[in-house]
Amino acid sequence: MTRLPNEIEAAAWNAERGQEWVRRQATLDALMAEVLDLLLDAADLKPGEAILDIGCGAGATTLAAAQRLGAGGSVLGVDLSVPLLDHAVARAEALGLETIDFHLADAQTHPFKVARFDRMISRFGVMFFDDPTTAFRNISRALRPGARLVFAAWSRPDLNPWFAIPARVATSVLGPLEAPDLAAPGPMAFHDIERVVGILRAAGLADCSGAARQIVLTPPGSFDEVVEFVVSVGPASRVIAARGGTEADRAAILEGCRAELEDFHIDGRVLVPASVNLFQARRPG
Repeated sequence: MTRLPNEIEAAAWNAERGQEWVRRQATLDALMAEVLDLLLDAADLKPGEAILDIGCGAGATTLAAAQRLGAGGSVLGVDLSVPLLDHAVARAEALGLETIDFHLADAQTHPFKVARFDRMISRFGVMFFDDPTTAFRNISRALRPGARLVFAAWSRPDLNPWFAIPARVATSVLGPLEAPDLAAPGPMAFHDIERVVGILRAAGLADCSGAARQIVLTPPGSFDEVVEFVVSVGPASRVIAARGGTEADRAAILEGCRAELEDFHIDGRVLVPASVNLFQARRPG
C-alpha cells in the first residue's frame, strides 16, 4: 500500500503523543519561552501583515504572533493534529483573538491560496516532513513575492542536554536502540545547517541562511516535576515504549535523569542550556 505523505507523523500526533502535548501545554510553553521570543524577534512582524504558522501545535506561536500584530493583521496556524488544534482554538477563543484561524492540514501538500501571506514562521514545526524540499516549495507558493520564512529547529543532540540526558540514561537502563537517522523526519532532522540551507535553495527560495543560537530552556515546577516531565515527553519515553519498559525501569530512568539534571538545578530552578538553529529565507520576487 502506498503511504500518504507524512502519514506516520499524522498518526502519532493524532494519538497519545498529541494528547500528551495538550496535557503538558503550559509546561511546554514555559520551557520554550526563549525560543518563541527569538523566533518572533527575528521574524520582525509588521502591523497589518498576514502570517502563516506551520506546525502550530497548541497555538503558542500563533497566539503570540497575533498579539504582536494587533488588530490589523491575521495569523493562520496549520497543523496535522486534531487534539492540538482543538486546544489551540479554545485558547484563541478564551483570549478573544479574532484575527486567528486554524486549519487541519499537511503543509507539504495543502493547496494554500497563492501569494496570500507576508511571513511564514515556525517553532519546531517543520522538521517532520517526509519530503522537506517539496514542503517548502509548496509553502513558498503561499507567500507573496519577497515574503520571508523564519523558523527554529533543534541543533545537534550533543548540544542539547534536554534530549541527550534522557536518551543516554534510558538506553543505559534498557539497552540501545538502533542508531537513529538524524536526518529522518523528527525533532533533530534540521540539526545540520548546511543541509537545511540546501533544502531551502532546492525549493527555489532565496537568501537562505541558518545560524546556531544558544538559549536556556526554563521548565517550570519543582525539580522532581521537571525530572518527571523530561522522562515522560521525549527520548526517554520513546525508549521505554520501544523496549517495553516496566515501572521499575522507569523508576531507574527517573533516578538517573535526576542525578544528571542536578547540575542544572540552580537556586531552586532548572536552567538547561540548549542550541537552536534559526533559519531564514525569502520567496524570490
